[in-house]
Amino acid sequence: MALRPTDPMPASSREVGRNVVMWLREHDEEKMIRSFDNNLMPRFGIDLLKSHVDENNDHRHTIAHDLVKRGKIKVLTHLVQRYGWDLNTQRASDLNTPLHLALWQGQTLVAEQFMKMGALTNIKNTYGEDADDIRRTHKPIRAHLQGTFTKDQVLSLVDNDFPSFDSTDLVTAYYKLSTLCSHFDAQSCNWNAGSELHSLDVSSSFRNLAQACTHVLCQLEVSDSCGSRWATMIRALAMLPDKGIIRDVTSWVEANGLPLDAWSVENLYQVVWGLAKIQGASGLRMLCYQALGDQLSGRVEVLQPMHVSAIVWAFAKSGHRHPALFEAVAHQMDSNRLTLYEARHVSNIVWAFAKLQVCHREALSQLAHSHLQLINTFNNQDVANSVWSFAKLGVPNEQLFSALMQRADFTLYDDTYRYHESISAQTLDLSWCQVYLGYCFCCTRCPSTIATLSRRLASDFQKISTKDWKDGLSSGSGLESADRVQQLDAMLAEMEEVGHSIHDEDAEVLPAGSLEADPGSLPSPRVVARNAARARSLLGIAPTQTIKIIILKFSRSPEAFRQALMEGLELRDCRQSLMNAGLDPKLSSGAKAFVRPEHYEAMCDAIFSTQKQLRTSHVLVAEEFESRVLSAIKNLSRSQGVRCRDREDFDLSEDELSTEWGKLTVKRTFFELRVPKRSSLPHSV
Repeated sequence: MALRPTDPMPASSREVGRNVVMWLREHDEEKMIRSFDNNLMPRFGIDLLKSHVDENNDHRHTIAHDLVKRGKIKVLTHLVQRYGWDLNTQRASDLNTPLHLALWQGQTLVAEQFMKMGALTNIKNTYGEDADDIRRTHKPIRAHLQGTFTKDQVLSLVDNDFPSFDSTDLVTAYYKLSTLCSHFDAQSCNWNAGSELHSLDVSSSFRNLAQACTHVLCQLEVSDSCGSRWATMIRALAMLPDKGIIRDVTSWVEANGLPLDAWSVENLYQVVWGLAKIQGASGLRMLCYQALGDQLSGRVEVLQPMHVSAIVWAFAKSGHRHPALFEAVAHQMDSNRLTLYEARHVSNIVWAFAKLQVCHREALSQLAHSHLQLINTFNNQDVANSVWSFAKLGVPNEQLFSALMQRADFTLYDDTYRYHESISAQTLDLSWCQVYLGYCFCCTRCPSTIATLSRRLASDFQKISTKDWKDGLSSGSGLESADRVQQLDAMLAEMEEVGHSIHDEDAEVLPAGSLEADPGSLPSPRVVARNAARARSLLGIAPTQTIKIIILKFSRSPEAFRQALMEGLELRDCRQSLMNAGLDPKLSSGAKAFVRPEHYEAMCDAIFSTQKQLRTSHVLVAEEFESRVLSAIKNLSRSQGVRCRDREDFDLSEDELSTEWGKLTVKRTFFELRVPKRSSLPHSV
């Protein structure tokens, strides 16, 4: 399909850019060389890599320019000698070549090496300067800082020239140290300074620099009215977190706040993103995020898709709800003012909505549409996050889930890379977990999706469900041994315990196959009956009466807890009545529900509308069945440590929420649902 005229970049170029950016963050030059030869080159080819330009950088760097800026001279030398990389290419912003940059940063030996490899000295930049002119030019401190290769060189400059440093020099020095001392993990997209933190902490030069940077952040000079130093420093702290800076800045912000009105959206976005990445900065995030969200919610219309994606991701990562911000983002999507061109942006946004349980139906519909448009560009993480997110949000879109599962049939078996690295076992396990949890959701909410699964994917899901994994999963899955599948099962169990799972242990396991397969590949009669019974029950609208739905929260949800509720005699009749009507007593969140079948859908809609986050330790129960639930749990051994923690107050607006069955209001700990007087079951279930 032809790209739309407004699409800024072909999908292949975007994918190259995404991988190159992550590759450039690597600390180890030998690893960079191996990754380039064994991963980037075979995947993208020399032409795309040579033509790559960083569109997110004002200078629009090529790979050669970026390597010089980052001091990765060994890597650049390898590219020149093995692949004929052009050292005379000029960047778009000012026509500087890699040789210009090396000389500007005071890297005389590097410049001589470049000239031996063919770099021309007579090329002029926008300012009419050639290599000799740059060599003779007096260099500011920032240029020397950019030319440092080790932390000792940075600290030596701090020692020798500290009185001459201005505010921007100080922030530049700290940022440079952060890039030199932290190691980037492409699997988790996080930085780790490790032992470097301790060695820096005992350095008087570093402590002087840290104190000076704290002063810069708290002084808020007029010259930084747009917030650029704050944005740079927060990004640096994400790589190299210093407890002293974080503590002092947190205290200052608590007392003074931040003048965000004048800050550019670019800097606001970088601060939001950086704060989410800083370890040990929860207090600072708490102080800043409400004000940042207030500011950004009024400027969503000028944000780029990349900004929106990063911002909502950061709020979700930090667990900070900001209804106005998410409502503004949802409105932009609903009104078609936010066009999403990249799979990662789409999957990040829906993940953020799911993580915070923001259920905006129109926005989710637009996100589903964007997924269908971009599905062939989704990588392993994009697919896994999206499957999990839509299932977590309870969106029964069978066309969407069918497309995601068809893409998963490629990504789970053939997408072997995580950016420039081979995908790790832990990352692969997480992807399988997320997609499997989506499969469990589809078994009960999108049954026709199951019929579209490939034979190998359906077979592997069935092996996971039945724990029949003695021979492992299919070839290419990364889980070809029983030991590997057991690790996956342990991860699923852990996700269930902490409440991040939508795993449905009782989900129907349907036959393998695709739509072109034999009749056995279609949903089972039981699933068809479930959906038919649900449709019939929704037609029986009649005069109403009031019932109460109670939310019980228990301290733990071990296997014995599940067995007592899902297999015990006390609730057997209630469970059977639900299942006979095609309804499942275990919700997608893992919470259990014990109500009359004709009340089930109204209850689910009520919970969905409140955006309440349920966990496996929650039980939703009609008042008439509450004693049965408590009796079932009372029979558990004390060693299980299961007790009813509370029947929490759950506030909703006093306006009644409409459902297909009637009306809902909330009074203290109870949901009150207006439901039909007539029941399809006897009064005693």
